[in-house]
Amino acid sequence: MTGKPEPEVKWFRDEKELAPSFKVKMIKTEEVVTLTISGVTEKMSGVYKVVATNSAGTAQHSAPVTVKGNFYI
Repeated sequence: MTGKPEPEVKWFRDEKELAPSFKVKMIKTEEVVTLTISGVTEKMSGVYKVVATNSAGTAQHSAPVTVKGNFYI
């Protein structure tokens, strides 16, 4: 992700902002921002959205995510 000034990035699930935790990792490497969630369950399904904001404006993208069964990595 690029921008001047560098954008602030926030992640949401069903319009509720996600906070970093031992299961939820938000990583920025060069121009790529990544959301990684470990130990997902079916109840973590929802519409996930990323919002990048700086003084030039806001860009966002959302996608529905469906979790089937339990996965542990």
